[in-house]
Amino acid sequence: SRDLHDHLGAQISYFISTADFIAYGLDKNPSEQSKKLLQELSQGGRTTMQELRETIWALNKPAYTAEEFTERMRTYLSVHFADEALVWKLSLSGKTETQLQPALLLNIFRIAQEALSNARKHAQATHLTVEIDVSETTFLMRITDNGIGFDQKSSPDGHYGLDNMQLRATESEGELTIHSSKGSGTTLTFKAPLL
Repeated sequence: SRDLHDHLGAQISYFISTADFIAYGLDKNPSEQSKKLLQELSQGGRTTMQELRETIWALNKPAYTAEEFTERMRTYLSVHFADEALVWKLSLSGKTETQLQPALLLNIFRIAQEALSNARKHAQATHLTVEIDVSETTFLMRITDNGIGFDQKSSPDGHYGLDNMQLRATESEGELTIHSSKGSGTTLTFKAPLL
C-alpha cells in the first residue's frame, strides 16, 4: 500500500495538477472542446485517486471488522450523496466484530459502489437502503432503491457494471442477485462465505 501511494499516487496527483493548469491557461485562449476534454481528464484523475485511496485502505490491514467496513460505507455515502436529493439509510446487524479479509472487503466495496452509482445516475431514486448482516460464516449485503428500475433482460452496449459486479461476486465465491423491473425499483443482494 505504501508503494501504491508513494509512486502511483504521486503520478496521479501530478496528472491532475497538470490538467488543471492547462485548463486554466485555456481560459485566455479558449477552445470549448479542449476545455471539456481537460475537465474530463482532471475528473478522471480525481476518481482514480479516490479509488486508489480506497484500495490502499482495504489492503492496509490483515482484516477489518464488519463494523469498520460499515463505517467506511457510511463515510462514502455521506460524501458522495451529500448534495443529492436522495435519502439513504445504512444498517448493520449480526456479528459486528466478524473479520473481513482485504480481498473480500474490496470486492464488497466495489459492488456497493457500482450499485450506489447506478441508483444515483440511472434509477432516479429518492430513497436508498443499505443493509449489512454478518454471521461468523456469512456476509450479506442488500441494497434497495425506489427508482425507475430496469429490464434485466437487456443491458445497453458499453455498460459493463452488472457484469463487473457478477465477476467480483464470483471471485469472492459469493452469490449476487438483482431483482428489478421498470417502475418498481431495484434490489441487489450479495452473499458470500467468510472462509
